[in-house]
Amino acid sequence: MQRKTFGLLVLSVFLLLTLALQVQAQVDGSGTTDFIPKWTGPTTLGDSAIFETGGNVGIGTTTPGFSLEVAGPSDNQTAVFRSDPDPTNPFVNQLTLIGSGPNSEARLGFVTTHADGFTHHMGIIKSVETPDAGGDLVFQTREPGLLGIPERMRITSTGNVGIGTTNPIQKLHVEGVFPQVRLSTPDFIVSHAEIGVALDNFVIRVLGRDTLIISDGFAGLGVPSAQISHRLTLPNIASSAGRGLANGWFLYSSRRWKTNIETINGAVDKVQRLRGVYFDWKEDGKRDLGMIAEEVGEVVPEVVAYEENGKDATSVDYARLTALLVEAVKEQQSQIRELKAEIEGLKAKQTGGRKIVMSASPLDGEVSPAGTR
Repeated sequence: MQRKTFGLLVLSVFLLLTLALQVQAQVDGSGTTDFIPKWTGPTTLGDSAIFETGGNVGIGTTTPGFSLEVAGPSDNQTAVFRSDPDPTNPFVNQLTLIGSGPNSEARLGFVTTHADGFTHHMGIIKSVETPDAGGDLVFQTREPGLLGIPERMRITSTGNVGIGTTNPIQKLHVEGVFPQVRLSTPDFIVSHAEIGVALDNFVIRVLGRDTLIISDGFAGLGVPSAQISHRLTLPNIASSAGRGLANGWFLYSSRRWKTNIETINGAVDKVQRLRGVYFDWKEDGKRDLGMIAEEVGEVVPEVVAYEENGKDATSVDYARLTALLVEAVKEQQSQIRELKAEIEGLKAKQTGGRKIVMSASPLDGEVSPAGTR
């Protein structure tokens, strides 16, 4: 039994030595210290591009300073990560590390290779060194039909974010033909302009409605830009949707800004030609009172606003009517004083012990005998 076991052991050693001699006879080549070897032929070994030293691995470099360092030609693809391991697949999406370009740019590219063999950069994220030794982060995307991939957004070294501009001067700076900021839930849009109208508009749109429009310094709340006629325009709605509420509203009125100052004459006559009315608003049937702008314009045109045609009235400045009413009251008071003087004169001319009693109407200025006693 021992003889048989010894024989098997001798046979095994012989076979291993024979295999080792065969391998030694088949594999040949030379290498460089610290390079990972690769098969350079069916029976030969040589250096690969992978270098290892001190636990750091380098590809394209013999001085890796990190656990993995990849080096390549300047402004060229350094490393590519494919979405499909099949190199024959005509549609391949890649994440590409790109070497340093101009201005010490470090770039990360997103690439698609099409069936026609063309490779397109669909997007790039890159760092750009600024003149003050700072660093901007730039985002580029490819637009359909364009050969280039223009810059879309930039984060500066100071933290400013620019969309449509390479020099953002605020924390968020948006520029473009129709720049806008939109929150879809709820639908909230801040836009530089309305589509189809002047580009100098600034629009805040909520739930599909133009809530605020500022056009050339004129603001409209709840009205389209075409209806903005004053510095602040509200919709012609009888409910609170067309009204403002404030603790006070002051009007410019200093003597410093006025010339050709004249007292209003014939104020009582003008007031008598005005008409106060009750009416119902067509928009919602609300009962209200006021005046008719066209009628007021015939008497006091200075307090009535008109459409551009100069014929159709739009509004009455009721506050300015106060000046007319003040002078009308003063005129009536003057008439009342004159009537009182006449009455006193009549009293002094009493004859025969009879006293004449007169009545005066402060509204029409007429005096009539009320009777005798």
